[in-house]
Amino acid sequence: MTACSSVKMPISLRGNRKNRKNSENSGLHDRLAAGDFDREAALLRARVEARAQDPRQVGALVLGAQLFGPADPRGRPAEGFAATVAKLTLADVKRLAPAVLDPRFATIVLAGDFEPAALRAALERRFGAWKAAASPPPAAPVALAGAREPRLVLVDRPGAPQTLVLAGRPVPPLDGVPRAARRLANAALGGGFTSRLNQNLREKHGYSYGANSRIRELSGQPTLIVATSVQTEVTGAALGEIRAELEGLSRTGVGDEEAVKARETERSDVAEALATSASLADALAAAVLAGRPASALADDMAALDATAPAAARAAATGGAFAPGSMTVVLVGDRKAVLPQLERAGWPAGVLSAVKLCHSVSTSGPSAMR
Repeated sequence: MTACSSVKMPISLRGNRKNRKNSENSGLHDRLAAGDFDREAALLRARVEARAQDPRQVGALVLGAQLFGPADPRGRPAEGFAATVAKLTLADVKRLAPAVLDPRFATIVLAGDFEPAALRAALERRFGAWKAAASPPPAAPVALAGAREPRLVLVDRPGAPQTLVLAGRPVPPLDGVPRAARRLANAALGGGFTSRLNQNLREKHGYSYGANSRIRELSGQPTLIVATSVQTEVTGAALGEIRAELEGLSRTGVGDEEAVKARETERSDVAEALATSASLADALAAAVLAGRPASALADDMAALDATAPAAARAAATGGAFAPGSMTVVLVGDRKAVLPQLERAGWPAGVLSAVKLCHSVSTSGPSAMR
């Protein structure tokens, strides 16, 4: 097993003794019992079936499929669909286990007060027998710099008192000051209570209890996502305000004072991640899943300190936040929402209406133009 460079930070080795013992052996899949499989399969089926009742999960699933396509692993849920889960057998799991439980895909995150040499020896004793599968690991999907074909999708949830609103697009991977500058622009848009989106939708209009934006990073693919839930009767008006905020940010950028405030918000978020052992381990694990190095938190602080307001302004006006590049997903009452979109002047042909739990239509031009 190849050891990583030592880091003096807090540890959380989660899991029970049985699980840790099993991880010492490369033959884990040989000990998978039928009873264990039946129990876990039933739990998985229940989670997948319950997913349709949660607008947030439905919206995230539909947005991923729209942005990346169902053939892309980024465009489908890791837990699968009801139809695929129902077909799983114990033989399937045993056959796939060596490829899924492959040390080439694994990173052990530790945070705590430890002696690096002793820790390395302990890890070798527990995980040294963990061998890679014979087949080479699959290539990671190429990071996308923009949307495939932006559109608006309405998922029908009859009688819903609120409409979940998600707007998103892939953005290119960045490092250093350019990455920090884009984070500052996003912080100004929807990164905190005083951000533009929240002040507009919650404080000014009372459409929502809160609105936010974030740049989610996973496996080297950053995705810009705007999210809120609004009262059903103001869905069209709220979409208009979201579009106006995106247009304003893309056109005029971020002011100097706003950029400084955004930087303090981002610095505070990094500092909060260092506050406890658990939060630090979570932050480091998130960096690993995003495809970033172990030095990510320190790199972020240095880049934030080096980012001038002008750089944040350039990131805001560089096209990443342009509303015409965004795909919009609405989860709500189609009968109540559709007339609002029509009255608000949304162009004909941009709407792909889908029923909850059914396949997603992918027709239509840009949603936010």
